[in-house]
Parts: sequence; structure tokens; C-alpha cells
Amino acid sequence: MSIKLRLVAMNFLQFFVWGAWLITIGAYWFQYRHWSGAQFGAIFSTMGIAALFMRRPPDFE
Repeated sequence: MSIKLRLVAMNFLQFFVWGAWLITIGAYWFQYRHWSGAQFGAIFSTMGIAALFMRRPPDFE
């Protein structure tokens, strides 16, 4: 299997898992924990904010 095909499959699976997980966790927090949309957005926006300040891993070349 070529590297391009493996990367395409990995990319698809990554977004598939993220999408399935976000739908499930969103339903749980809205139905059982009674969070508002603003609370849910505030928690999940921390992932994007953390990505801005995260260190780049060292190169292994």
C-alpha cells in the first residue's frame, strides 16, 4: 500500500472518529448535563487555543 493511500485512510479515520465522538458527547452534555451552547463552545474552543501555543515537536531527521 502506498504512503499516499495510507495517509488518505488515516485522515479519513481521524475525522470519522472526531465526528462520531463530538456528536455523542454533545448529545450527552446537552441532554443529561443541561449545558448551554456557550458552555459547550467554551470547553471545546480550548483545543484550538491550546493548539496555538503548543510547542512544535522536534524533527527526527
